[in-house]
Amino acid sequence: MSVLEGFYQELKNEWAETGNDIDNFEQNGPKIIIILDNASIHKRQDILEIIKKKMPNLILEFLPEYSPDYNLAELVWHSAKEFISNRLFKSIEELEALVNKLLNEGDLIVNWGRSIKNKRQFKSEVHHHLTDPRIPHEEFDNLTIVSVDD
Repeated sequence: MSVLEGFYQELKNEWAETGNDIDNFEQNGPKIIIILDNASIHKRQDILEIIKKKMPNLILEFLPEYSPDYNLAELVWHSAKEFISNRLFKSIEELEALVNKLLNEGDLIVNWGRSIKNKRQFKSEVHHHLTDPRIPHEEFDNLTIVSVDD
């Protein structure tokens, strides 16, 4: 079972644990939008067809090509690289410890406004995805957005 299939099964189990009929999950369960960049691994047609067939509640949306400004993970990495560049580390372990502290322990300060050049357009595109006619308006309360990076 893939990670995505495991995630989808957990969603179905949570749906059933809250008193819903698991057989009605595809029809009445939450719709989840997963936003991906355009890495070739994310665009394999055979995989996309399997996801569409086996996991219809997942809606895959792709960022525009060549638009790292829209990928918030890119901004986090950019901020982390700015923080660690031009430093001399005594060992790889020291570098790993700093990266862990920055990314996993909350010490990284991200300048959210710096690299996102088209914030207004980004918000507009997110709004467009959220108002997709494939998702009934009443489903918005159950909507989860996941950003996936390489």
